[in-house]
Amino acid sequence: MQPPIRNPNPHHEFLKPLLDDSTKQFLTQHRSGRTDFSDFESIFTRLLKHHPDPPLELLWFYSAVVFHSSKPDFGYDSVRLTRSLFQMLVPLSEPFSGAKRVAMLSPLVYHLIRLFKIGRRREDVSELLDAIVGYVSVCCRDEQEDGLLMVTGFSFADLSRVWVVDQEEGESDDCLEMFMPFVGERLRREVGSESCSVGCLAGIVASQLLLLNLCLRFDSGKDLRESVVGMISGFHSCYFFDGILKMLLVEPDLRLTPLLVPEDEAALIETITEAVIVSAERLFLNTGSGDSQRSLQLKNIAINWLFLFGKVSLRYAYSYFAIESSCFRLLETPNDHTGKLKIRRKPAGT
Repeated sequence: MQPPIRNPNPHHEFLKPLLDDSTKQFLTQHRSGRTDFSDFESIFTRLLKHHPDPPLELLWFYSAVVFHSSKPDFGYDSVRLTRSLFQMLVPLSEPFSGAKRVAMLSPLVYHLIRLFKIGRRREDVSELLDAIVGYVSVCCRDEQEDGLLMVTGFSFADLSRVWVVDQEEGESDDCLEMFMPFVGERLRREVGSESCSVGCLAGIVASQLLLLNLCLRFDSGKDLRESVVGMISGFHSCYFFDGILKMLLVEPDLRLTPLLVPEDEAALIETITEAVIVSAERLFLNTGSGDSQRSLQLKNIAINWLFLFGKVSLRYAYSYFAIESSCFRLLETPNDHTGKLKIRRKPAGT
């Protein structure tokens, strides 16, 4: 069950041929060795001025050409270059909803993961990651409704090519696999579809930040479960929680092996699953804003939470119910007057 999604803005339909043509031209010019894309920047700057709430695709293409054009100014300092991308995206997305501001960071998360994979200046990159996590926590306080991600008929997978063009596999058909390395095939299909919402993408972006942050803390000696619960509380967003639930439910693994060995990845997934299960009711399932959109989001979370709970081992299930004092049957019941989602507990067998 998904919350209702607004129809695409008909005023954005003319952008499809422009984005298609601009993407193809950019890729051709970049691969030929060109580094100055000021002509694209000029065109898209004018477009942004005439669109008070432009679609993400327009913002991403604009930020991509600015990013690639600025590379010569930073030489081989990929950390400073990535920081400059963050400093560009924040003011660019300032007028928009919290979900849209988080979704805007998808290219930034891609570059952060690349930096950690190559192990370059780990301390500086960790500091940048902390700043981004703090920014996302602020954005998650705003959960305004957002419409479709896609400009009608335009392929988000094609657009991701402008970000992964530097990778050797840039000609690959599955650019989203490179662009979202922690996201499995099923969720990538959802992101690549024309029914993907800005909120859905924002949840996946925040979930990738959670995973990256926890990978770095794995050997730090800190309490991982406490870190997970702290980040979940900070990312107090239906979009984020629904995103991490989906990643835990529908993907066979979380594709963290470039950063963790398989045994550590399995331990981390178990820790995240435990923290998500015990955090859900306190943070989401007994709260509501009285808004019908949020009520549907909460219902979706409740259903996915129950599915996730069903996946955990009997050993953990018994320990959870011991904490709750007895075995309960969970029934999700929306309140027709307030829009809040309440959990009604009944002892098993009643």
